[in-house]
Amino acid sequence: EPAGKFPLRAKRHVLQFGSMISCETGRSALNYLFHGCYCGLGGKGTPVDGVDRCCKEHDECYDRVKDSEICFFDLDVYIDVYRRVGCSGCASRPSNNACELAICKCDSAAAKCLGKNTFDSRYKYYPNFLC
Repeated sequence: EPAGKFPLRAKRHVLQFGSMISCETGRSALNYLFHGCYCGLGGKGTPVDGVDRCCKEHDECYDRVKDSEICFFDLDVYIDVYRRVGCSGCASRPSNNACELAICKCDSAAAKCLGKNTFDSRYKYYPNFLC
C-alpha cells in the first residue's frame, strides 16, 4: 500500500470507532477525547470514573489483540478498517478477517461500555500528572 494511504486508513478507523461511540452514547466521540487518564492516546494510573474505565479496558483489549499476533502488524489495531453491522455490531467472517473482527469487537465493547456510563465533564482535560 502506498505510504500516502496510511493517514487515510488511520482516519477511517478512528471515524468508525467514533461513529460507534456516537451511536451508543448520543454524544460526539470528541467529548470523550482527553477524558480522565485513559481516553485518548496512552494512559496510566487509576481510572477516574466509569467512562475512564471503559477507555482503559479498550486500551487493554487492543493490547490483547496485538499480543495474540492475529494481526500482521501491531499498528493494524489503529488502521485496519472493519465492516460494521448496525450501531455497534461486527460483521462476521469472511466480511471481516480475524484481525478486523477482533478490533471491531474491542471498539464495540468500548462504545457499549461508554453508553452505560454517565459522562462527567469534570474529568474532561483531566491533568495527566494526577493519574
